[in-house]
Amino acid sequence: MGAFLLVLLLSFGCGDLCRDQAVAHYAWLFADAGYGHLPRERAGFLIREKDGTLTFAPWKVSDFASAHYRGGVPANTIALVHTHPDFASPWPSARDASVARRLALPVIVVSKDAVTVAMSDGTRRELFGRGWRRLR
Repeated sequence: MGAFLLVLLLSFGCGDLCRDQAVAHYAWLFADAGYGHLPRERAGFLIREKDGTLTFAPWKVSDFASAHYRGGVPANTIALVHTHPDFASPWPSARDASVARRLALPVIVVSKDAVTVAMSDGTRRELFGRGWRRLR
């Protein structure tokens, strides 16, 4: 079932954002954020290396409820990824959508209920629904 879902999603154009390597990075980040149980976000950059490998550059841990970053976006970044705690919506916020448009990069939200994305064209969609962690 998971493989079928992955093929279906790839056919809708989520490409690298739905690759196994990406899902592994989402799972690591979600675990680092306490599986949504902590009142804070964790974030980082999803990067496609020259050989096609996906790597992840996490941001420094913040004491704030929301993730913050100062500095330039690393070369070959294909998305910003951050978690939402249990009490927050699994959908990208208006701010997430604004950042996606401003940086021309997808902004991915990882939560217990779903992995969703705000695209740079202003659209929002679900990449994976409930049970997404079983796809790894």
